[in-house]
Amino acid sequence: DIWKKLATVYSKLKLHRELELACQIIIDSEPTSAQWHYDHANALLRQNKPGQAIPAYERCLKLNPNHCMATINLASALIEAGRFAESRKQFTRAQKLDANDNRWSSNITRGINRLDRVQRMASQVLLVEDGDFETDDETARLEFANVSQLIGRHRTALSIYQELINESDNRNLASILGLNYRAARSAAALSFRRLASNSPDDRRAGTELDELAFSLIKSEFTDRQSLAQSTDTQNFRRQYALLLQSWQTDPLLKHVREERINSLESAAALRWQSFWNEVQDSIEQNW
Repeated sequence: DIWKKLATVYSKLKLHRELELACQIIIDSEPTSAQWHYDHANALLRQNKPGQAIPAYERCLKLNPNHCMATINLASALIEAGRFAESRKQFTRAQKLDANDNRWSSNITRGINRLDRVQRMASQVLLVEDGDFETDDETARLEFANVSQLIGRHRTALSIYQELINESDNRNLASILGLNYRAARSAAALSFRRLASNSPDDRRAGTELDELAFSLIKSEFTDRQSLAQSTDTQNFRRQYALLLQSWQTDPLLKHVREERINSLESAAALRWQSFWNEVQDSIEQNW
């Protein structure tokens, strides 16, 4: 079957978007194959789509309840969705499945350690004031901001992302870390309720946050584009195009692009529309 052969190639080349589409086509004709549901879920999770990966893993496990790696990866996806208690249950289940041969024990241990670390940091996030996280360790600050965004503390996340952006001496490094993009997501999330409010002050604040979100993601796009244009490496340019595709399917920014367009002034709506057209053009040019 040509799609199965393509899926194998996509998997080896780590072309996750293409693998996702190929798996979906295969599943349409073979809906009872647990393995293809598993591969489909993995492709989704590797594109940072835990919300879509979770039900895909669940479909795999419904067909094959003893699939240990599907259970482990489901637990990992649940961490990324902020569903910590459910994640721990799945890791416990994976330990029971792996009790006889310990084949996946190191994967389970790594996953549980990450869950513990994220939960500890989530507890810390809830104890601090917005942006008040004092440490000189940039890695710790980035993780703290990521966890803040994960549990909905977008103001805290935005504050730390902006500090990291301002302190970065290397624009390429900041771009690789996706700092502007992450900050844009936080700013966009903060603007949602404000723009929906009847209060003129809230709507004004929402508009300002929307402008910030746009400027941040536009800056990220410009930096990424410069990086892609500075290399002739086909794989790098393809990865850049895949990254932009992941932006287009990001639930938060999809909401900005599609659902919130009517709550913005026409000029702001057109600004976003024009930007996404530019992103699409860049995907096509670099693919």
